[in-house]
Amino acid sequence: MRLSLLGLLVVPHTDPVLMLANLSAARPNDVLLVFSEFGSLPQLSQLSRQFQDMGGKVISITRHTANPLRAHADAALAVCAHDRTPQVAQLLYRSAMHALLDFLFVLLCHANPDRQQQLAVNLERIDHLLDS
Repeated sequence: MRLSLLGLLVVPHTDPVLMLANLSAARPNDVLLVFSEFGSLPQLSQLSRQFQDMGGKVISITRHTANPLRAHADAALAVCAHDRTPQVAQLLYRSAMHALLDFLFVLLCHANPDRQQQLAVNLERIDHLLDS
């Protein structure tokens, strides 16, 4: 949702089959962000390759391990989070991923003044809607 506040068209999916259905709407230079903790789901790699064949760019966000999704991405962002206990490792991974996504959001805001203006307009609209 936060990317939408910047005026970017976002189509979120958690199901690779639904993602595949939306490939027909992809255009050259579109960007596909693919989140996968281990990057080993074959459907995501296949979807990413098809997206690239259409001229799109793929950014993978996975753990800092070698994996097929990361290997085929145009850009790979790694989430580093390790602990001996599985429950702590999971919490660290999620926290690190949220921090990475927050950082990307800030970078996108600062990269284009129009996005900052769009964010301000959209936040004002939301405030107005909540106040009424």
